[in-house]
Amino acid sequence: MVKKKARGSNSKPNALNQVSSQDSPIEEESFDSWESFKSTFCQHLFPNEPFRRGKYLFRGHSDPRWKLETTFDRMFSNQPKAMRLQIAEELLEVFKRGLEGEEIPSEVRADDSLFHSLGQHYGLPTRLLDWTESPYIAAFFAYNSRVLWGVMDQSIAIWVLDTTHPIWSSHYGVEIIDVPSFGNKRIRNQSGKFTLSRTPFPDLESYVAAHGDEGRPLRKFLLPAPEYAKALADLDAMGIHHGTVYPEIEGAAQMALFRIVSKFNTFVQFRTSRPA
Repeated sequence: MVKKKARGSNSKPNALNQVSSQDSPIEEESFDSWESFKSTFCQHLFPNEPFRRGKYLFRGHSDPRWKLETTFDRMFSNQPKAMRLQIAEELLEVFKRGLEGEEIPSEVRADDSLFHSLGQHYGLPTRLLDWTESPYIAAFFAYNSRVLWGVMDQSIAIWVLDTTHPIWSSHYGVEIIDVPSFGNKRIRNQSGKFTLSRTPFPDLESYVAAHGDEGRPLRKFLLPAPEYAKALADLDAMGIHHGTVYPEIEGAAQMALFRIVSKFNTFVQFRTSRPA
């Protein structure tokens, strides 16, 4: 069973239907079980055709209240809009100058989008937000964080971005980019793509509210958080687990942490930063 909250709805929230503001252009759909999501999400996105990879991008959040904001925008959220844009621009320029003399591929030097990706790979705060072409990989990240951190919300969120909507364009300020992995197997393993924002908006929800007056550029699926054990077991059977999502030694380390946390039914007390 799926509960849908239409845009502009005055519905009262319940355990599986957290309602955004009345004027939000983003539609929320609540699935009452993990099984319901698996069996029906494709019908919501592709009512008259089979699943088509690349039509939508997905991002999982263990806390449905988290915004679609980048590491950079969280880090500099206290700065005025104009100052934040200036900081982002100068940060990239200083990074590029620091790489003079390094062996950087010519195609990267010629494309600021690729420079952003290279910088983020090595710890530079950027306005890139990572997405995946797989709804199941998005679900893995949302449920896995729920296990490790013990997020007590009743729902996890899977954001859905329609790549064909005209709002996702450099003309408006947020574009979808496909970047090389630079040796980063995580990008390859997670079927990763990015949105890159060059706007003064601190998050994609605000951007969509200002520009997304037609269609559904963003949607938000809410799934029951207490079903994390069942969901992760199913994802494991699909071949989506720490060993495949994270590369090599990192995957082994993440798997060890997950198994021990699950075995002792505990949570990680020190909460690491959310990834971009």
